[in-house]
This record gives sequence, C-alpha cells and structure tokens, in this order.
Amino acid sequence: MTDFTKTTLAMALEDLLRKKPLSELTVTEIAERAGVNRQTFYYHFRNIDDLIKWTVENDIRLFRDECENRKLDWKGRLLLLAEVMNRSRKVIVNFYNSVSSCSFRRYVNMMVCPMVDVLMNENRPSLSASEEERRAISIFFSNLFSGYFFSWLEEDGKQDGKLFLKLIDYIEASLDAIIATSDGGKS
Repeated sequence: MTDFTKTTLAMALEDLLRKKPLSELTVTEIAERAGVNRQTFYYHFRNIDDLIKWTVENDIRLFRDECENRKLDWKGRLLLLAEVMNRSRKVIVNFYNSVSSCSFRRYVNMMVCPMVDVLMNENRPSLSASEEERRAISIFFSNLFSGYFFSWLEEDGKQDGKLFLKLIDYIEASLDAIIATSDGGKS
C-alpha cells in the first residue's frame, strides 16, 4: 500500500506541474489532489523535494524496466525517451525551472547513463578500450545526450523530429569513428 500512496502522490504532483510551477505548489494542494491528508503525505515524504526525488527515481526505474521488457537497443531507448519527453514536456519544463540546475543535471544523467552503457556495449565488440577510455567515451556521449536534452528544453520542445533522428545517426557515426581509432578497431 505504501508504493500505491507514493505513486498517487507522485501522480498528483505531475498533474499539478502541468498547470503551474513547482514554486506555487503546497503540500496541502498535492495531498488534496491525491485524495489523502497532509499527515499521510508527511508519513511518506519529508517535504515536496523528497517527493520530487522519489518521483524522478521511480520514473527512471519504470523507464529502464520498460526498455528491458521491450528489449530495446540504444536507439529504441532514445526514441522512447524522446516520446516520454514530448508527452511530459510541460511537467519537465516546470520541474526544470523549479529546481537547481545541479539537481536537474543529476536526474538527467541518471536517465542517460544507462543508455550510453547500452550504446557502448551493443554490437561494438571491437571497442577494446581501457576502463579509463571507456569512462571518457561514456562522459562524451552522456554530455552529447544531455546537451541535446537541454537544447530541447530551452527551445520549448520545438526541435524538429528529423533533427532528432539525425542526432542518432551522428551518435552512431561518432562511436564508429572512436572504434576505428582505438587499438581494437585498427585490427
């Protein structure tokens, strides 16, 4: 029952974020939207920030589970993420405008890093890089994904879908070039 109540509170938060910024929300308003009282809210969460953290982590877990269940490759994961972003644009923008940039980046990286791991491991057996090189490659692609995401936010979600598909092509070409320049790719 605890996860049900937490999920209900998270859904209430997301619903309210479609209508107004986080800075204007109160615990009472979230609890009322969820159909619970303030004490129930405080039984599960210390404050709204705690609810946000749980909501984001839960959304990330659900996203990862869906990717695994559907056996999506990195392109499929990226396309699913784009679909989720477009569907939840208003919530994401309100959240982005309400929390510290450091917190928001951390949440974005929690979503992006597993995709980068899949990208690097999937069909790339010739990438024989050291752990340090793999980390550098992972940081490069994580920043690439995150940079696109922040551009999408700043352009109010108006980026062309064709541009997004081109990004996928560029990512793949970049990884192929990295493999070609590595010791493993030269043989």
